[in-house]
Amino acid sequence: MAKPSNKKVSRAARTTGGRTARGARPWGFYTALGIVIALGSFVLYTSREDRLERFGNRADTPPTKADHWHAALGIYECDKFLPPLADNGRDPHGIHTHGDGIIHIHPFDSQASGNNAVLGEYAETMNMKLSATRFSVPGGKTWDDGDECGDKSGEVQLFVNGQRRSGDPSSYKMNDRDMIVLAFAPRDAEIPKTPPSAPNLDNLTDMGPTTTVPGQPPGAPGAPGEPGTTPTTAPGAAPTEPTPTTAPATTDTTAAPAP
Repeated sequence: MAKPSNKKVSRAARTTGGRTARGARPWGFYTALGIVIALGSFVLYTSREDRLERFGNRADTPPTKADHWHAALGIYECDKFLPPLADNGRDPHGIHTHGDGIIHIHPFDSQASGNNAVLGEYAETMNMKLSATRFSVPGGKTWDDGDECGDKSGEVQLFVNGQRRSGDPSSYKMNDRDMIVLAFAPRDAEIPKTPPSAPNLDNLTDMGPTTTVPGQPPGAPGAPGEPGTTPTTAPGAAPTEPTPTTAPATTDTTAAPAP
């Protein structure tokens, strides 16, 4: 019997026992293609979710640009409430304070409206540091979980309407008339659940109409509903005309000289 030639043996070795390269399936190509498709789908999904989260999911999700919400805030360090944060003059998106211990939520863009009306947006406006494990106010000490309050380790805590909330305080979406206490204190500390500024919710001075001055966003100083605003005439009411005043008649009190 004739032995196979060296050429046939070499060809068989190259084609794995006689199977030609033309008949082999490119599994490597299919695998790479599948990975690319999966990654692309993931990026599209996360980008969409990010857009929905950033822009409040829907344009009509409250608070909208027409809403004026207010939440009382108390900031508690170790064993006492701090004074209310002063108005620093910043209001980039419509969440601010007038130094009254009240968070004024008057959004005028998507970054502060809907699901983006979060405590972290207020903290950014006020130049605060706020996360699940870190907390500070402007000019104050930066507190990290584990720092000591007296002889005990403290931690960042958030209470809303008397209930402690877990997670990152900066992601809490605020609601109208919330009672918020942001604290750094030992876990077992007796922290008051009602902020000292709570009575101010019933004595607000910026509850005017939501009509804006052209070119001026709601919440800006001098805008309707804010301090320094000149009251406007109610829709449909005739403007009040100034009442004319008549100058008093001149009386000559000097007697004419006798002839």
